[in-house]
This record gives sequence, structure tokens and C-alpha cells, in this order.
Amino acid sequence: MEAECYGRHEFETYPQTYEIVTQFIQDYNQQRIHGSISGRT
Repeated sequence: MEAECYGRHEFETYPQTYEIVTQFIQDYNQQRIHGSISGRT
């Protein structure tokens, strides 16, 4: 998470940080391609 999310953004406020990290977690868990399950999201 540090390399893929924190390293790509410069956060200025806590609400901004919360929104970006929440979106990253949602995308990571639901949208990205999962290699361990034959490329399904």
C-alpha cells in the first residue's frame, strides 16, 4: 500500500487522505485484476 498509494500522492489534509486511501482500498479489493484467481476482479 505504501508504494502503490502513499508514494504516488502528496496529502495535504486528513479528509483528502481518507478519501484517496479509501478509494485505493476499494479499487484494490474490487476492481483490479487478481492473478491468483485467473484474472477475475
